[in-house]
Amino acid sequence: MRVLIVDDNLLFREIVRSVVRVNYPSAVVREAEDVVSALAAAKHGGTDVAYVDLCLPDGNGLDVLERLREANGDAVLACCTNYDYPEYGDESLRRGADFFIPKESLDAGKILAVMAEGCRRGAEAGGETVDRSGSCNGGN
Repeated sequence: MRVLIVDDNLLFREIVRSVVRVNYPSAVVREAEDVVSALAAAKHGGTDVAYVDLCLPDGNGLDVLERLREANGDAVLACCTNYDYPEYGDESLRRGADFFIPKESLDAGKILAVMAEGCRRGAEAGGETVDRSGSCNGGN
C-alpha cells in the first residue's frame, strides 16, 4: 500500500506515519509539506491512501485532493483539517475526498479506518488483500 501524508505540521505527519507503520508495516509512506511536493510525490509512484491537510503554505489542499483523484481514481483520500466547518467538508468531498476528518477528533481509529478502506478497495481491484492482523498483503 502506498500512503501519502500531506501536511505542513511535522508532528501531525509523525503521528499519522507512526500509526500507519505500526499497523501496516509493509506500507510505503511518503510525506509532503506543501502542494508542490505533494504533487511531485504523487506523480512518482502513485497513491493508494492519502491524508491531506486543507491549508498548506503554498496553496490549497482541495487542489491536491482533486489532482490525486484524477491521477489515482481508486485512491482513498482523507481531508484532515483544523477547520471543522460543514462547507469545508462538503467541498472536500466534492473535490474527491472520501473522508473529512477534523484534526481535533483524529485518532488512531480514524487513521486506521482510512487504511482499512484502502485495503478493501485494493482487494476489490485484485491487488491488496487483508491478512488476519488487519495488514494488507500482496498486490501488484
